[in-house]
Amino acid sequence: MCGIAGFCLTKHDARNIDSRVLAGMLLINIEHRGRHATGASWTETTPDGIGWWFAKAPVPAREFGEHIQQIPKHCRRALLHVRFATTGDPADNDNNHPIIVPAEDGGSIIGTHNGMFPNYADVMDDHDFEWIGEVDSQALFHLAGLDDFDKTEIEKLGGSGAWAYVHNSEPTTIHLGRTQGRPLWVTQTPSGSTLWCSELPALLEAMQVVGLKAEFEMEVPEWHTMTVTDGRIDSILHIPRSTPRPTLLNSRRAQTVG
Repeated sequence: MCGIAGFCLTKHDARNIDSRVLAGMLLINIEHRGRHATGASWTETTPDGIGWWFAKAPVPAREFGEHIQQIPKHCRRALLHVRFATTGDPADNDNNHPIIVPAEDGGSIIGTHNGMFPNYADVMDDHDFEWIGEVDSQALFHLAGLDDFDKTEIEKLGGSGAWAYVHNSEPTTIHLGRTQGRPLWVTQTPSGSTLWCSELPALLEAMQVVGLKAEFEMEVPEWHTMTVTDGRIDSILHIPRSTPRPTLLNSRRAQTVG
Protein backbone atom coordinates (compact mmCIF):
# COMPACT_ATOMS: atom_id res chain seq x y z
CA MET A 1 0.00 0.00 0.00
CA CYS A 2 1.27 3.45 -0.97
CA GLY A 3 -0.35 6.85 -0.91
CA ILE A 4 -0.56 9.70 -3.40
CA ALA A 5 -1.66 13.29 -3.04
CA GLY A 6 -1.18 16.62 -4.73
CA PHE A 7 -2.66 19.90 -5.82
CA CYS A 8 -3.18 22.19 -8.77
CA LEU A 9 -4.02 25.62 -7.39
CA THR A 10 -5.49 28.74 -8.92
CA LYS A 11 -3.44 31.93 -8.63
CA HIS A 12 -5.87 33.19 -5.98
CA ASP A 13 -5.47 30.19 -3.69
CA ALA A 14 -1.71 29.93 -4.22
CA ARG A 15 -1.24 33.56 -3.18
CA ASN A 16 -3.16 33.04 0.04
CA ILE A 17 -1.64 29.84 1.46
CA ASP A 18 1.76 28.34 2.20
CA SER A 19 2.11 25.49 -0.29
CA ARG A 20 4.93 23.95 1.73
CA VAL A 21 2.62 23.54 4.71
CA LEU A 22 -0.06 22.03 2.48
CA ALA A 23 2.38 19.56 0.91
CA GLY A 24 3.86 18.63 4.28
CA MET A 25 0.48 18.05 5.89
CA LEU A 26 -0.73 15.90 3.01
CA LEU A 27 2.36 13.70 3.25
CA ILE A 28 2.20 13.36 7.03
CA ASN A 29 -1.52 12.57 6.91
CA ILE A 30 -0.93 9.62 4.58
CA GLU A 31 2.42 8.52 6.02
CA HIS A 32 0.79 5.39 7.48
CA ARG A 33 0.24 4.15 3.92
CA GLY A 34 3.98 3.82 3.35
CA ARG A 35 7.10 4.65 5.35
CA HIS A 36 9.81 3.21 3.12
CA ALA A 37 10.22 6.37 1.04
CA THR A 38 8.72 9.82 0.46
CA GLY A 39 8.78 12.03 -2.61
CA ALA A 40 7.52 15.26 -4.09
CA SER A 41 7.58 17.02 -7.44
CA TRP A 42 6.52 20.63 -7.95
CA THR A 43 6.57 23.52 -10.40
CA GLU A 44 8.76 26.59 -10.33
CA THR A 45 8.68 29.51 -12.75
CA THR A 46 12.05 30.44 -14.24
CA PRO A 47 13.12 32.75 -17.10
CA ASP A 48 12.77 29.70 -19.36
CA GLY A 49 9.17 29.07 -18.27
CA ILE A 50 7.47 26.61 -15.92
CA GLY A 51 9.62 23.66 -14.92
CA TRP A 52 9.08 20.61 -12.73
CA TRP A 53 11.51 19.88 -9.89
CA PHE A 54 11.60 16.89 -7.59
CA ALA A 55 13.03 15.43 -4.38
CA LYS A 56 12.72 11.91 -2.98
CA ALA A 57 14.42 9.89 -0.29
CA PRO A 58 14.12 6.50 1.48
CA VAL A 59 12.67 8.08 4.64
CA PRO A 60 9.15 8.38 6.13
CA ALA A 61 7.22 11.59 5.59
CA ARG A 62 8.05 13.00 9.02
CA GLU A 63 11.74 12.97 8.08
CA PHE A 64 11.18 14.63 4.71
CA GLY A 65 10.83 18.20 6.00
CA GLU A 66 14.09 19.57 4.60
CA HIS A 67 12.99 18.55 1.11
CA ILE A 68 9.56 20.14 1.52
CA GLN A 69 11.30 23.43 2.26
CA GLN A 70 12.61 23.44 -1.33
CA ILE A 71 9.06 23.94 -2.60
CA PRO A 72 8.24 27.62 -3.28
CA LYS A 73 5.96 29.09 -0.65
CA HIS A 74 3.25 29.89 -3.17
CA CYS A 75 3.77 26.93 -5.48
CA ARG A 76 0.72 26.14 -7.62
CA ARG A 77 1.31 22.46 -8.49
CA ALA A 78 2.72 19.40 -6.74
CA LEU A 79 2.69 15.61 -6.93
CA LEU A 80 3.24 13.81 -3.61
CA HIS A 81 3.91 10.20 -2.64
CA VAL A 82 4.57 7.93 0.33
CA ARG A 83 5.87 4.46 -0.51
CA PHE A 84 5.38 1.00 0.86
CA ALA A 85 7.95 -0.89 -1.17
CA THR A 86 6.92 -3.97 -3.12
CA THR A 87 9.03 -4.16 -6.29
CA GLY A 88 12.36 -2.35 -6.13
CA ASP A 89 14.63 -1.58 -3.18
CA PRO A 90 13.97 1.89 -1.66
CA ALA A 91 17.74 2.26 -1.22
CA ASP A 92 17.84 2.80 -5.00
CA ASN A 93 16.15 6.18 -5.41
CA ASP A 94 15.14 5.30 -8.99
CA ASN A 95 12.55 3.00 -7.40
CA ASN A 96 11.05 5.77 -5.30
CA HIS A 97 8.41 8.21 -6.47
CA PRO A 98 8.04 10.44 -8.31
CA ILE A 99 9.04 8.09 -11.12
CA ILE A 100 10.69 9.91 -14.02
CA VAL A 101 10.92 8.24 -17.42
CA PRO A 102 11.72 9.54 -20.92
CA ALA A 103 8.86 10.32 -23.29
CA GLU A 104 8.99 9.44 -26.95
CA ASP A 105 9.03 13.11 -27.99
CA GLY A 106 12.21 13.78 -26.01
CA GLY A 107 10.50 15.13 -22.89
CA SER A 108 9.84 13.39 -19.59
CA ILE A 109 6.92 11.89 -17.72
CA ILE A 110 6.89 12.54 -13.96
CA GLY A 111 4.44 10.38 -12.04
CA THR A 112 3.23 8.93 -8.76
CA HIS A 113 1.33 5.66 -8.38
CA ASN A 114 -0.42 3.68 -5.67
CA GLY A 115 -1.06 0.04 -6.47
CA MET A 116 0.54 -2.96 -8.16
CA PHE A 117 0.86 -3.86 -11.84
CA PRO A 118 1.75 -7.57 -11.97
CA ASN A 119 2.18 -7.61 -15.75
CA TYR A 120 4.55 -4.64 -15.85
CA ALA A 121 7.56 -6.65 -17.08
CA ASP A 122 5.60 -7.99 -20.06
CA VAL A 123 4.51 -4.48 -21.03
CA MET A 124 8.07 -3.20 -20.65
CA ASP A 125 9.43 -5.98 -22.84
CA ASP A 126 6.66 -5.71 -25.45
CA HIS A 127 7.54 -2.06 -26.05
CA ASP A 128 11.28 -2.38 -25.43
CA PHE A 129 11.03 0.39 -22.84
CA GLU A 130 14.17 1.52 -21.03
CA TRP A 131 14.30 0.23 -17.46
CA ILE A 132 14.63 2.99 -14.85
CA GLY A 133 15.14 1.07 -11.62
CA GLU A 134 12.91 -1.94 -11.05
CA VAL A 135 9.58 -0.56 -9.87
CA ASP A 136 6.39 -1.68 -11.64
CA SER A 137 4.92 1.84 -11.82
CA GLN A 138 7.28 2.86 -14.59
CA ALA A 139 5.42 0.71 -17.14
CA LEU A 140 2.36 2.97 -16.92
CA PHE A 141 4.40 6.15 -17.23
CA HIS A 142 6.36 4.78 -20.19
CA LEU A 143 3.03 4.10 -21.89
CA ALA A 144 1.89 7.65 -21.11
CA GLY A 145 5.02 8.96 -22.82
CA LEU A 146 4.23 7.33 -26.17
CA ASP A 147 3.24 9.72 -28.95
CA ASP A 148 0.32 7.41 -29.75
CA PHE A 149 -0.55 6.47 -26.15
CA ASP A 150 -3.38 3.94 -26.34
CA LYS A 151 -5.28 3.84 -23.05
CA THR A 152 -6.57 0.35 -23.82
CA GLU A 153 -3.08 -0.89 -22.92
CA ILE A 154 -3.60 0.10 -19.30
CA GLU A 155 -5.74 -3.01 -18.85
CA LYS A 156 -2.76 -5.18 -19.87
CA LEU A 157 -0.91 -4.08 -16.74
CA GLY A 158 -3.45 -5.94 -14.59
CA GLY A 159 -3.62 -5.42 -10.84
CA SER A 160 -4.78 -2.12 -9.42
CA GLY A 161 -3.80 1.50 -9.48
CA ALA A 162 -4.42 5.16 -8.85
CA TRP A 163 -1.98 7.68 -10.25
CA ALA A 164 -1.05 11.25 -11.10
CA TYR A 165 1.44 12.30 -13.75
CA VAL A 166 2.56 15.23 -15.87
CA HIS A 167 4.40 15.52 -19.18
CA ASN A 168 6.97 18.28 -18.85
CA SER A 169 6.10 19.57 -22.33
CA GLU A 170 2.66 20.47 -20.90
CA PRO A 171 3.73 21.56 -17.41
CA THR A 172 0.40 23.02 -16.31
CA THR A 173 -1.66 19.90 -17.12
CA ILE A 174 -1.88 17.05 -14.61
CA HIS A 175 -3.36 13.66 -15.45
CA LEU A 176 -5.13 11.67 -12.73
CA GLY A 177 -6.45 8.15 -13.14
CA ARG A 178 -7.66 5.01 -11.47
CA THR A 179 -8.23 1.42 -12.50
CA GLN A 180 -9.59 -0.58 -9.57
CA GLY A 181 -9.03 -1.37 -5.93
CA ARG A 182 -7.11 1.78 -4.99
CA PRO A 183 -8.83 4.96 -3.78
CA LEU A 184 -8.44 8.43 -5.26
CA TRP A 185 -10.42 11.42 -3.99
CA VAL A 186 -10.60 14.86 -5.56
CA THR A 187 -11.83 18.14 -4.10
CA GLN A 188 -12.30 21.63 -5.49
CA THR A 189 -12.19 24.96 -3.70
CA PRO A 190 -14.61 27.83 -4.34
CA SER A 191 -12.00 29.58 -6.50
CA GLY A 192 -11.47 26.44 -8.61
CA SER A 193 -8.34 24.77 -7.24
CA THR A 194 -8.22 20.97 -7.51
CA LEU A 195 -6.60 18.77 -4.86
CA TRP A 196 -6.39 14.97 -4.64
CA CYS A 197 -5.41 12.29 -2.18
CA SER A 198 -5.73 8.58 -1.51
CA GLU A 199 -7.81 9.36 1.59
CA LEU A 200 -10.52 12.00 1.85
CA PRO A 201 -10.15 12.75 5.61
CA ALA A 202 -6.39 13.28 5.12
CA LEU A 203 -7.09 15.69 2.29
CA LEU A 204 -9.76 17.69 4.12
CA GLU A 205 -7.64 18.03 7.24
CA ALA A 206 -4.65 19.34 5.28
CA MET A 207 -6.88 21.84 3.49
CA GLN A 208 -8.34 23.02 6.78
CA VAL A 209 -4.87 23.63 8.22
CA VAL A 210 -3.93 26.04 5.40
CA GLY A 211 -7.36 27.66 5.20
CA LEU A 212 -8.74 26.10 2.02
CA LYS A 213 -12.39 25.09 1.84
CA ALA A 214 -13.61 22.05 -0.08
CA GLU A 215 -16.70 23.08 -2.02
CA PHE A 216 -16.98 19.77 -3.86
CA GLU A 217 -15.71 16.23 -3.21
CA MET A 218 -15.59 13.32 -5.62
CA GLU A 219 -14.10 9.85 -5.71
CA VAL A 220 -12.58 9.28 -9.15
CA PRO A 221 -14.61 6.42 -10.67
CA GLU A 222 -12.81 3.16 -11.36
CA TRP A 223 -11.43 2.88 -14.90
CA HIS A 224 -11.48 6.62 -15.51
CA THR A 225 -8.93 9.35 -16.10
CA MET A 226 -9.17 13.03 -15.24
CA THR A 227 -7.26 15.99 -16.70
CA VAL A 228 -6.60 19.07 -14.56
CA THR A 229 -5.20 22.32 -15.96
CA ASP A 230 -4.51 25.37 -13.79
CA GLY A 231 -6.92 24.04 -11.17
CA ARG A 232 -9.71 23.37 -13.64
CA ILE A 233 -10.97 19.83 -14.31
CA ASP A 234 -10.95 19.67 -18.11
CA SER A 235 -12.20 16.15 -18.66
CA ILE A 236 -13.23 12.87 -17.06
CA LEU A 237 -12.88 10.00 -19.51
CA HIS A 238 -13.50 6.26 -19.41
CA ILE A 239 -10.49 3.95 -19.84
CA PRO A 240 -11.45 1.49 -22.62
CA ARG A 241 -11.56 -2.15 -21.54
CA SER A 242 -12.14 -5.46 -23.26
CA THR A 243 -14.75 -6.34 -20.60
CA PRO A 244 -16.20 -3.00 -19.47
CA ARG A 245 -18.26 -2.81 -16.34
CA PRO A 246 -20.51 0.06 -15.23
CA THR A 247 -19.15 2.40 -12.58
CA LEU A 248 -20.94 4.88 -10.36
CA LEU A 249 -19.78 8.42 -9.70
CA ASN A 250 -19.43 8.97 -5.97
CA SER A 251 -19.64 12.71 -5.27
CA ARG A 252 -21.10 15.04 -2.73
CA ARG A 253 -21.05 18.61 -1.50
CA ALA A 254 -18.45 19.29 1.14
CA GLN A 255 -19.28 18.97 4.81
CA THR A 256 -17.71 20.84 7.69
CA VAL A 257 -14.53 19.25 9.01
CA GLY A 258 -14.80 18.84 12.76
